[in-house]
Amino acid sequence: MKLLLVFFAVIQLCLSSVAEAGLILHDQWKVGGSHSISWNRSDYTQADTVSIFVEEDRSFSLGHAQALDGKLNFIVPKELAKFSGQEIHITAVFRRNFHLFNVESASVRVSS
Repeated sequence: MKLLLVFFAVIQLCLSSVAEAGLILHDQWKVGGSHSISWNRSDYTQADTVSIFVEEDRSFSLGHAQALDGKLNFIVPKELAKFSGQEIHITAVFRRNFHLFNVESASVRVSS
């Protein structure tokens, strides 16, 4: 019984840390509007970079930055107008010393 309680405590701890992780962004973007994407910079070092793109259209990037910046400001590109009224997925690829280190994702609704 004690082992079962420990197991559930560990699972709860894992789930609570997952809920705190991830990208922070507005849930709706207007094409041409100014927005930002934030992340927990305490997870990263000076050797880390991030590239952010739209999963549904990888022909362009929303931008890239040093992961320690913790934030990327950008203008929502006109290329996203074709997704107006739809939910899209934003993916941030973090690299440490040029090697894949972490990937975070979030969804957002686009409007024209």
